[in-house]
Amino acid sequence: ATLTVAVTQRVNAVSAFNPNVIQELREAVLDSIRAVKTDPTKVSQAKQVFQGVNTMVNLAKTELDFRRYIDAQNKTNQ
Repeated sequence: ATLTVAVTQRVNAVSAFNPNVIQELREAVLDSIRAVKTDPTKVSQAKQVFQGVNTMVNLAKTELDFRRYIDAQNKTNQ
């Protein structure tokens, strides 16, 4: 149980579900869209931003699966 708490605290510290992270990602995507609208040569840069956002989404999915696993382990150990 102690290990589970320690791991959960570490995950929370870098969580992709952190509202600040989500807001920053939204702003980056919207900034990229605006940049492409005003300057089509920024498409390459926007693609890189979107790839980064996609990576963050995949990390969030993995984190969610991990949290489900930990919750299931906690229920089993109780």
